[in-house]
Amino acid sequence: MTDLVLHLKKQWFDKIKSGEKIEEYRETTEYWQRSIQLKHFTNIVLLRGYPSTRTPENCMVFPWNGYVIKRIGSWERQEMIEVFAMPLKQEPHP
Repeated sequence: MTDLVLHLKKQWFDKIKSGEKIEEYRETTEYWQRSIQLKHFTNIVLLRGYPSTRTPENCMVFPWNGYVIKRIGSWERQEMIEVFAMPLKQEPHP
């Protein structure tokens, strides 16, 4: 199996690292449907931006716990959107 690698903005990466944010979201667009649905991953790898090397400061690895489809309020738009909500359970490992 393979890892799902997601690049995050600093603000969201830091919220996950602090434990304030416990799920990662991706809108249910055609791209993310092809990338996530019906696939099995070992881990979900979260990177702060596009780092040249993976260090504990810019990389977190969580075991893959699947996803659920949810409707949430978009922080960019004033509307509800459908997303893949991927739980980030357990402590990240290096």
